[in-house]
Amino acid sequence: MLRRSLSPGRCLVVLLGIVLLALAQWLPRSVQHTPLRVGIGMWAGSESLLLARERGLLPNSRFQWVEVTWPSALSSTLDTGVVDAAVMSLESVVTLLENDEDLRVVAVLDESKGADAVLARGDVPTLSDLKGRRVGVDLRGPGQHLLSEGLSSSNLKMEDIEAVSILQPEMVDVLARGDVSAVVAAEPWMTKMIAGGAHVLKDSASVKTPIYRVLVVKTPFLEEQREALKELLRAHFAMMPVLRKSEACPGMEAVLRRQELKLEELSAIMARVHHLSLEENLTLLKTPGKGLAATISELMKLSRIGRTRREAALPDLWLDSSIVEELLR
Repeated sequence: MLRRSLSPGRCLVVLLGIVLLALAQWLPRSVQHTPLRVGIGMWAGSESLLLARERGLLPNSRFQWVEVTWPSALSSTLDTGVVDAAVMSLESVVTLLENDEDLRVVAVLDESKGADAVLARGDVPTLSDLKGRRVGVDLRGPGQHLLSEGLSSSNLKMEDIEAVSILQPEMVDVLARGDVSAVVAAEPWMTKMIAGGAHVLKDSASVKTPIYRVLVVKTPFLEEQREALKELLRAHFAMMPVLRKSEACPGMEAVLRRQELKLEELSAIMARVHHLSLEENLTLLKTPGKGLAATISELMKLSRIGRTRREAALPDLWLDSSIVEELLR
């Protein structure tokens, strides 16, 4: 039987193939990044992220955006796994935590200093006049504790009014028609209602329990999307001063169009929103039993569905300051 020996040329080809195969095993492989899915509502303070998107700081290859117009829908996107992270009120987060959602608050974007309020029609001059009246409130938004504090300051309780569940976008028309006597609303809806003749009975500038908007993440994605989360927060802090100035600049037209506001209206709103620095974030997130943990505990006491088994847990366990700490290094 004849055996054919390999020619020198063929030997070289085989050897080269073996070397390339070995190199393929050792060389780093390109990583396919799954985009971070982020839910965002109609809150002027979080437009820093969309301003960053418009400027190319948060590319679509790395981030997918789910934009909704009311808090309950935003909560549902987290609840059903449509998004990995979201910007929402701390009160909405507490509701999710009480329902055993596995979440972590990783940053505080801002504090409302008058950009949330109880607004009423002209025939309701004071908070005391709400007794026996219908009041519209989004039950999964920041409205409940603001309304509760307002009523308490006038020696009233939630039982003294008829609370009607209304979505934020519907409040403008519902209040104008007189279907309710007052509503608890946030910007930009406040600006629209005031323009229509409503007046403020109480706003978030005078609340005992602060109203924060936070970045909350489903716990499995805290490590899986860590770099994307840092990228997201870097963009927020970079665009924060630009948003506060509220001047004509690249990307601002998209913000005004989404919020349905004029530039001067956005400027007036931003004067009532305090953006928190990284240093302020660290204090709020990392002070045991105080800061954000204390606020969560207070919100649970005020919540109608509070006093679940979750209330016995330490609120500090739902806070994670590690990303903020990395950004400060």
